[in-house]
Amino acid sequence: MKIQTTTFIPVQRKPKDRLVRERECRAITGLARQRRWELEKQGKFPKRVYLGKRSVAWRLSDLEKWIEEVSENGLI
Repeated sequence: MKIQTTTFIPVQRKPKDRLVRERECRAITGLARQRRWELEKQGKFPKRVYLGKRSVAWRLSDLEKWIEEVSENGLI
């Protein structure tokens, strides 16, 4: 009797979208909290998502899209 073995290779899947908190948003964009807030008020930065009274985050997909737009158009 011949036993057949199969090797499974795990596939790394990137989450479709996730929320990014303050520290990671700063690392991704390179912008300080105050500058992001100013740009958000002007409509030039993705809007934050309120998680609670004193807790906010940003959608990673929105930040990635914003980075692409800035690199193409130089919006800042």
